[in-house]
Amino acid sequence: MFLALTDTLSIILLSLVLLGIVVNIVLQLKKPFGAELDNVESTTLAKIDQMKTDVIRTVYDSMLKFNQDVNNLLRETSDKSGENITEFRINVNKELIGFQEKLTGKLQEDFKKLTDEVNQKLYKINEDVDDRLQKGFRSTNETFIQIVERVKIIDEAQKKIESLSNEMISLQNILSNNQARGSFGEYQLNQLLFSVFGDNNKIYEIQHTIKEARGKQESVRADAVIFMP
Repeated sequence: MFLALTDTLSIILLSLVLLGIVVNIVLQLKKPFGAELDNVESTTLAKIDQMKTDVIRTVYDSMLKFNQDVNNLLRETSDKSGENITEFRINVNKELIGFQEKLTGKLQEDFKKLTDEVNQKLYKINEDVDDRLQKGFRSTNETFIQIVERVKIIDEAQKKIESLSNEMISLQNILSNNQARGSFGEYQLNQLLFSVFGDNNKIYEIQHTIKEARGKQESVRADAVIFMP
């Protein structure tokens, strides 16, 4: 009788220890996910509190019924022989075993429900975390591609600026030298005539020599001459 009662109390203590372990697991899981597990924690703690209440109620009801049954058996066997006392002990052991089985089944059922609910919520949280990670990766990848494209545009603009700067320096060098400036002007004039008249030496001529009036030996060479019809 006392051995069965000790086993029952051990089951109760083990149940409370398991409840504490479940709470600790939920708190540990909360650390990496932060607020995502607040709902799981609150729900789990509520379920654990309910389980404690149910266990206490079950133990109280079972012990009350057990005491009533024992008192009834004591009254029935107080005036009977030793055989009835032996039967009384057997009945008491049966009551304890039934109480133990009932309590164990209740705890197993409650723990299974709690475990299933926690697993479902954790699975949902895991799906949400994976979805957020994928969205974050896509957003980061798109941002990186945009940055690369902008860097290319900036690099091309920088190259154009450098080329323009070199051309400006070259033009400045040309304009600072009389001979070079003259050559540059002749080149621009040649390009202008070519774009208007084409390659036609009957209409214009480059570096045409103009002779002076009779009696003078000097002549003049013009950069370009257009022949009038």
